[in-house]
Amino acid sequence: MKRLKQYVTTPAEVLIIDDDDTLLLTTKLVIEAEGHHVRTAKNGVDGLGMVQQQVPDIIILDLMMPGMDGFAVCQQLKNDPISQNIPVIFLSSHDTAEEKVKAFEVGGIDYLVKPYSRLELLIRLHTHLALQHIQDGLTLQVKKRTEELEEKNHELEETNLVLKRLIHEIEQEKVEINRIMHFNIERLILPDLARMAEAPAQQRYQLKDTIQTNLLDLASPVTGEHHDMYLLLTPTELRILNLIRQGRSSKEIAQALNISPQTVATHRKKIRKKLHISGTKINLTSFINRSE
Repeated sequence: MKRLKQYVTTPAEVLIIDDDDTLLLTTKLVIEAEGHHVRTAKNGVDGLGMVQQQVPDIIILDLMMPGMDGFAVCQQLKNDPISQNIPVIFLSSHDTAEEKVKAFEVGGIDYLVKPYSRLELLIRLHTHLALQHIQDGLTLQVKKRTEELEEKNHELEETNLVLKRLIHEIEQEKVEINRIMHFNIERLILPDLARMAEAPAQQRYQLKDTIQTNLLDLASPVTGEHHDMYLLLTPTELRILNLIRQGRSSKEIAQALNISPQTVATHRKKIRKKLHISGTKINLTSFINRSE
């Protein structure tokens, strides 16, 4: 019994329902001597009312009572969500198989035949309190684990949403890069190619060098071939940096990228921070030229 009692760390709330005054008092004193809190009811109706007032940890229920018998009381307990999980130990002076089977069918967890010994009562009581304590602990662990899994699932869902947004942004960046590349090719390369067809041989070499330089300028921000220090910059910041290197003003950059001058100013601040350019005395264009 000591091994069973170690699982019951706090005094239990016990409800005894029995119409026998003598047995009711004797059972109450025996259980209270073990440190538990005991309430008593002399009939099923009063017992059910006490359950609604305060849910006990376990119920000791007499089978044969006037009015509502133990079977009816147990059925009503098990039909109520408030009391359906309370262990019910039946007491009866009848030792027939039919009554025992019915007692378990209506939801009883144990069956004691009167007269029973004090030791037998306490062993049954502590056994079911210990089992209930273990069951409550397992239920709590399952609930906690379920909440943790739900939280992890929620985090995974949020991560998936972030990844989807990142993939969408990358695709948008690729589309934007292609748009700007095509725009700059048409503006910087195609006119020189048209002039090459009609220019004298000496000018063709100059135009070829100009076209090659412009092509390198266009490809540099995308391929990242010049400097590892630029790897921290976003594609938009690299495009702005390339236009700054070409000597474009913020207004011209805004027009080329179809963004506002304020946005260009914000990107310039971010570029300076990522390239560790402190102080207003250091010019971005000069810094880029020195680093090449």
